[in-house]
Amino acid sequence: MIARTTAVYGLVAGTCLLLHNATIIAANGAGAPLLAGVLLSFAVVALSGYALHSRLTFREPMRLRGLLQYGLAMSANVPLAFATTWVWHTRVGMPMIWAAPLASACMVAVNFVLTRWAVAGRRGAIEPGKRDMDLNADGVAPPAVDERELQAILAAHLSLYRGKVPHYQALMLSSLRELWQGRHRRLLDVGGGTGAIAEAMARLFPVDEVQAIDVVDRFCPTLSVGTAHYDGRHIPFADGYFDAATLNNVVHHVPVAERAALLREIRRTVAGPVYIKDHERRGAIDHWRLTALDAIGNIPFGGMLWARYLTATEWQALADEAGYRIAARARPKRYRAGPYALIFPNRLEVAMRFDPA
Repeated sequence: MIARTTAVYGLVAGTCLLLHNATIIAANGAGAPLLAGVLLSFAVVALSGYALHSRLTFREPMRLRGLLQYGLAMSANVPLAFATTWVWHTRVGMPMIWAAPLASACMVAVNFVLTRWAVAGRRGAIEPGKRDMDLNADGVAPPAVDERELQAILAAHLSLYRGKVPHYQALMLSSLRELWQGRHRRLLDVGGGTGAIAEAMARLFPVDEVQAIDVVDRFCPTLSVGTAHYDGRHIPFADGYFDAATLNNVVHHVPVAERAALLREIRRTVAGPVYIKDHERRGAIDHWRLTALDAIGNIPFGGMLWARYLTATEWQALADEAGYRIAARARPKRYRAGPYALIFPNRLEVAMRFDPA
């Protein structure tokens, strides 16, 4: 069944890509602006793609709600298609006949995940226990976070997770658990966003109290953890008030010139380690990969889109400048599989523990 679905999906996706490229190239040949070509392609491919995936790939009845969900899911392609096509055509200078197919390649895996959600709904979710589990050097499974348990926690505050299994978030928290040191009395979650992850850590981690702070107040009103809005520079707590801190996919959104100062301010208020889950790039292509991933992950929650991603050398330099040492790194996790992992390699995801030097 999986092999059939994958094969049919590939056939339909190929048809949609041909439609997309034909529309983009034709619009460009007619003298239309790039954005107009992208929007026209979106309309053509959204209607055609939903009909084909419903009838052939997932064999689901066509419904207005499904069409709207598919259109919403595919709308993520508009900024992605525009940005990638602009890079190849405008910045690199490739003819549109080559730039459009190259830009399309990075959207294939993203579209599979979004299409499965829109057309198949919950049936597209992977059942618990079906994913590979990483083992440490002794062959012992790390203390992984259960996806279904995490889903129940997140769904109480964010309706998105009522029908979405939080695989990514579970692996992120599992990486932090792997690095965790004992029990912490007070934990500070910097850049907490909606506060839902802070809520999950309060429920699933050995901590007595969790406080989330962010420069924008997007906190869910149903949280039990503490929340506070701050200016991004001064953390409104006394010296050494917290025992540990977390930065979950936050550092790459902090302006480069302000990163060391933020970590020094965290060190002022946090007596112990800082647990960091973030990204690590190796070159310019990785930057664009991560930009696309961030857009997909942040747009539904109104999160920040500006980012500058760090290399391994820059992470080390940041730790040194702020008075920390990188004491440990979590083992690589299988965040993505199949074509999705080829386009967005799992090595882009890193977790580490900063200990005071």
